[in-house]
Amino acid sequence: MRRPLALGLVVAAVLACSATAGARSTAGAPSVKITFPTHCACGIAAPQPSTVSVVVAVTNFKLSAADFGKAPIAGEGHLFFSIDHGKFDLPAHSGANGRLAAKIGVEGKYSPSVTPRITYTDLPSGKHTVVVYLVSNDNKKLGPSDTVTFTVQ
Repeated sequence: MRRPLALGLVVAAVLACSATAGARSTAGAPSVKITFPTHCACGIAAPQPSTVSVVVAVTNFKLSAADFGKAPIAGEGHLFFSIDHGKFDLPAHSGANGRLAAKIGVEGKYSPSVTPRITYTDLPSGKHTVVVYLVSNDNKKLGPSDTVTFTVQ
């Protein structure tokens, strides 16, 4: 699902903005839902307009740092975040997540994460699209995903 949003806000706004999105899934099915950025009107001046934190809600799925890269376990794994088809999924833009991407050979494609948040820095002004996927421990996409499009001003 795509949701357009104009951003001049960022990390601090995550704490101040009350995200209203909940998981849209059948009972027991794993899901992932981007909760920030959303359509909320936070009205916060950003200290760094080119920095955006993306926060997700994960339902019926355990994020596991301990089992990253290991054999699949049902209902467990991590996330893949991708911004602009991987264009900014590099250490310079996605920090530790980008360094992990480089380590496992997916730099410039997506940024793996074992937490429900990623921060992208030094994004140029303009429209950007972030996609997040649920992924098994062995780095295979499981299907559930969400997308948000926003504009850095």
